[in-house]
Amino acid sequence: MRRGEATLDTEALYDSNAGAWTRRKPFSISDFTGRPPVFELCGAVEGQRVLDLGCGEGYCTREMAARGAAPVLGVDLSAKMIESARKQEMDSPLGIEYRQGDVRDLDLPDDSFDLVLAVFVFSYVNVADMKRAFHEVRRLLMPGGRFVFAVPHPGLPFMRACEPPFYFDAAGVGYFSGTDVRCRHMVML
Repeated sequence: MRRGEATLDTEALYDSNAGAWTRRKPFSISDFTGRPPVFELCGAVEGQRVLDLGCGEGYCTREMAARGAAPVLGVDLSAKMIESARKQEMDSPLGIEYRQGDVRDLDLPDDSFDLVLAVFVFSYVNVADMKRAFHEVRRLLMPGGRFVFAVPHPGLPFMRACEPPFYFDAAGVGYFSGTDVRCRHMVML
């Protein structure tokens, strides 16, 4: 590990840099390339009950509310990201509720959502945790509900150098041998 680097669990990673993610318009490459197709897959959401898993500071959550979804709930593991989302909701109210929570175990009633959205959440869990999260999604979706999610390509840790400000350290595993191995999350401090 180089000077100034730290290995962080997912919650600590996002708690440590929540302020850097606050945005009201697209600024990261995935805001321009990854999220628009996800929003298109969501289709018309007006009047639908939407849950945004791993909502972060609420970028996708706000998009769903702006498109007429209601009620909309955003859940994230990071308390700091939820704090940021709530601040943005206070500054520009859209009627969104935000809660801190774990996608693997949500204290929400069965069959309570028409749509569950999860953008770039599942790169932070292993296979067993993903199965638990998918079970939760199934429990929370009403019959006929939809689950729309996006994950980065699993080759991402192997396609670029491990360099700041944020990356997944895949040291010691290969593209195929790394199956069900969580790469360490690294961030420059």
